[in-house]
Amino acid sequence: MFTTLVTKIGKDTVPRVAIRMQNSEVAEVRGVLPSQELEPAMADIASERLKDLPGGEEYIQRAADMKHLTAIDNLLSKDPTAELSAEDVAFLYELNRTIEGFGYDDDPRVRELRLKAANARTAELLEQVDASSEMTKRVRSHIRVKELMDRAREDKFSQFSDEELSFIYGLDGPIQTLDPEDYELARTVDYHHAGRDRERLLELMPASLERQYQTSLQAYEATPTVLASKLPIRKHFGVNLPPNLQLGKSKVSTSTS
Repeated sequence: MFTTLVTKIGKDTVPRVAIRMQNSEVAEVRGVLPSQELEPAMADIASERLKDLPGGEEYIQRAADMKHLTAIDNLLSKDPTAELSAEDVAFLYELNRTIEGFGYDDDPRVRELRLKAANARTAELLEQVDASSEMTKRVRSHIRVKELMDRAREDKFSQFSDEELSFIYGLDGPIQTLDPEDYELARTVDYHHAGRDRERLLELMPASLERQYQTSLQAYEATPTVLASKLPIRKHFGVNLPPNLQLGKSKVSTSTS
């Protein structure tokens, strides 16, 4: 069973929201945007209707998410340099929970607004909420990539530190960022600097390889099996070992001829 919310344009009736009921509860809500996403202008109207339907609570939260996204979108469209609140930042970058919409795919505005809002102030707010989160690191990397790209474009004679070159060329691992275009950083720098950083890059590689080796070695030595092998010999027979490191007692068999 479907409930359809419509608007009238002249004599025409235009469907805007479809609510599918199953077993007397809301099972699906769809709009008319791509991927059947709900139109932002219909969020409040859909919420009012859903309040009266069993199982509508989940979809009311989705409508609230769409409304929140629209508010952020309007703010940044009016002033791209506008500062978001801590609540807006935690919501947009999904630090506490996932943003849910009505369509089959993620709302494309989420990615677009994250890129628009990625600035130093946003990074500070993210760090206040959760400095160790993957999203916080990605925003910081995204900001840094843009700064380095701008330097390379604006001054082909600009100098990069050893640490910056290691970051640019991913000597200590690939860049974790928000935008696929950020992965063009090394190519952009190399183009605008006419390849003059390559000699220094070769000089940095041995130290980078050593760091990677040490990191891998530390990770390996932290595994339970290796840790157990370093314990006193009596602990190999199950004495005072944590449950995940219990190796069991050796069984000694004797035979007589």
